[in-house]
Amino acid sequence: MSVTAPARHAAAAARMELPDSLQPFCQAPQQFLLERVLANGPAARFRMNDEQFVVLGDPASVHAVLNGDPADFEKGALSDIPRMTLREGLVTVDGDGWSDQHAMLAPLFARRRMKQLEPVVAEAVLRLVEAWSRLPAGEPVDVLSAARRLAFDVVAKGLLGIADATLADGLFDALVAADRMESVRLVYLAKRFGAGSRAGAGFDRSTHTETFERLDRLAFAVADARLGRGAQHDDFVGAVMAHETFQAFAPERKRHFLRDLVATMLSAGYVTTGESVFWSLYLLARHPAAQRRAREELVAHDGAVAMETPPFLAAAFSESQRLYPPVWFLGRVARRDVRVGDLDIPAGTRVVCSPYVLHRLPALWPDPAAYRPERFLPGDAAAIVPRSHIPFGTGMRACLGRGLALMEMGALVGATLARFDVSLVSDGPLSLAAAYSLHPREQVLFRLQALA
Repeated sequence: MSVTAPARHAAAAARMELPDSLQPFCQAPQQFLLERVLANGPAARFRMNDEQFVVLGDPASVHAVLNGDPADFEKGALSDIPRMTLREGLVTVDGDGWSDQHAMLAPLFARRRMKQLEPVVAEAVLRLVEAWSRLPAGEPVDVLSAARRLAFDVVAKGLLGIADATLADGLFDALVAADRMESVRLVYLAKRFGAGSRAGAGFDRSTHTETFERLDRLAFAVADARLGRGAQHDDFVGAVMAHETFQAFAPERKRHFLRDLVATMLSAGYVTTGESVFWSLYLLARHPAAQRRAREELVAHDGAVAMETPPFLAAAFSESQRLYPPVWFLGRVARRDVRVGDLDIPAGTRVVCSPYVLHRLPALWPDPAAYRPERFLPGDAAAIVPRSHIPFGTGMRACLGRGLALMEMGALVGATLARFDVSLVSDGPLSLAAAYSLHPREQVLFRLQALA
């Protein structure tokens, strides 16, 4: 619905009075957004540079925007950050491009196809926990790096068929380097200072050309190898290449499409799973009673890796993803004046729909900062406000890889708890990186004590 002219003029006047929030946003973007909603209600406006934003704290409005009419909302400028890595992959593309990709990819994430990956997941998990078992007693373990690599390898091997270990290592290193740039902060600082200024020189994408060129080169190498082999229906990429939409692409379009597919699947795979495994084990390490309860319901499988997640451990996953959703920053740009519920959104407004914010609001979650897996147990979960828990997004653009991520989480966390008592080397405060995914700036080391 269009916004009336008087309402539009009033909104424009109000926006002119907003202070520039670039500095507090870039210092701690997740906390800044949460505090804006806590202080100003479920539609909190702010300004950075000359761009107008509104961060939403109402589940219904978030769902309406993320699943809105393409004539009203587009990803636009709010996809600039993931687009640096993913280009025109499924996560970043809009309109017909998204519809075409979704039609090609969604069937490939059906439950029966994900079940075919169970042996790949089980092998990777068993190899990792056995490596941990061989470490000297008390040896610190970087769980985040290990979980990311495991998730990356599952996608690289199981979905993309990348057999070249050197190529896989290079892709992993390039993606990690891109993630370390804290791109959310860098992009908005670059807009303020500009690439040509002394202050802005460190913030422009061009200063990180080597990382992105390396990622392009390696992802194109995978694409070219697959194009050379032709479509094969027995794997994920082959099924994509056999699809009639892909077949209709021009040769260079096919090459770029596969490059973007490789980058998207690898990046989304290791972020969604790697960070979620880390935060799950981090919180269980900090809450020994919850860790014991999760371990007690695990069933011994004679050294095998279980693929079914018992209820309390599943609830612990949901609670860790509530507190630390793997992707915390989603949004759209209003293409025209729009009304969502009681909210008037002028054309050009950047609409931020943050799972991190939604998951920590007292109006939706009693004692929101507390770790309480019981919230998600059968019975208690009935009290959860619909669409208030969206670690994988919501609606038609929710993460297609949710089932694979949960399978990997259940397998790795379950196998770890079955073999080790998990604790932290240091339980000091953490600061969250201003990156597209949600991870700590500090390296967090764990101790894995073998159980008797």
